[in-house]
Amino acid sequence: MQKVLTDIKSLLEMKVVDPDWFLNKYGQHFDKAAQGKAGIVIGQGRDLAFDNNPAGLQMKSKAAGQMTADWEPFHPWEKTGTWVETIPNNPFLISSKTSDAKVQRSIEILDWLAGEEGFLLTRYGKEGVHYKRSGKNIEVNQEAYKKDVVDNNNFLEIYGWFTPRKPEVFGLNVIDPKITERDKKIVEKINSYKILPSVGTALTVKEGMDIGAMRKRMNELHVQILYKDKDASAWPQYRQEVMTKFGGKAIFDNYAELTSTAKGKTIKFKAEN
Repeated sequence: MQKVLTDIKSLLEMKVVDPDWFLNKYGQHFDKAAQGKAGIVIGQGRDLAFDNNPAGLQMKSKAAGQMTADWEPFHPWEKTGTWVETIPNNPFLISSKTSDAKVQRSIEILDWLAGEEGFLLTRYGKEGVHYKRSGKNIEVNQEAYKKDVVDNNNFLEIYGWFTPRKPEVFGLNVIDPKITERDKKIVEKINSYKILPSVGTALTVKEGMDIGAMRKRMNELHVQILYKDKDASAWPQYRQEVMTKFGGKAIFDNYAELTSTAKGKTIKFKAEN
């Protein structure tokens, strides 16, 4: 982490990063990119740079006068691993102060979002208005979708963190006559990224462990180094605070135990390394 923070500080000093990056609200980086003020952005969804996606970078750039824009996907770790396999039963942590009724209702909503009905509504809008369905085929009405969703701050994107982004998960086939050969190459490129195997279990904390407090303090210390400290040399001391005072060592020891049980073997793990 110390080396990572040092690299980030060096990058910021090179003046190649948007000076407002830390305060940007979601979506602002896309707007700046479309205006030609940024050449690399991080985004989700394989249709981010499709030729005819009204909410995507390619169309936004053309609309902003960047007629030669050609946004292409890349990942610095496409050969070594960009993510890990998704496994079922990924846990959610809910505050113990939340009432049972709210907990139950929240889980019901998440369960619905993860299903086909929730996927369709939060990805394509209302059936008969924003898309029509014939069996497993979904045909999107791009004009209606742009008018009701994209032109209203693309509000459905807020569900993207949870709702599956791949229609094939539900056996659905999205028919879009506006898909171009360039779009297909983008999908082919993204599908080629290496996915690492899962550790075999969901990692969650035990009752009484406050991972929220640990993460909050860790993030505060990261910001401290990036914007206040001269360099990252104080990170070992900061980390010790996170691992002891904020329970980091106990949390990671617990993760090691869960992983060891899942794989049926003993893993030697030292949280202080």
